[in-house]
Amino acid sequence: MRTYVVGTLQPRQRTLNCYHPFVRRDPKGIKGQFHLHNGTSCATSDAVGDHYWNAATLESDPWGASTGYESDAAGEASGEFEVQQGIDYDGNLGRAVV
Repeated sequence: MRTYVVGTLQPRQRTLNCYHPFVRRDPKGIKGQFHLHNGTSCATSDAVGDHYWNAATLESDPWGASTGYESDAAGEASGEFEVQQGIDYDGNLGRAVV
């Protein structure tokens, strides 16, 4: 089953805002999370890489439960979240979102 996601990632200074009014055609109650990765392609798992965040300025990986969603009875989900991952706008451009 294919998933189509429509949303906006807005890197601002060192905070990433994500608005995801998307449709995920999964059975109801499916949970998942968004993560920005250090890779620039989703072609393979190796190309995706690890979660993308600044380990030099943050104590722990910020990509956790706050980036989650759960689909409703129709298989749809939407929401928004903010992640302070310590990387500026230019540094976030072109990264893989999984």
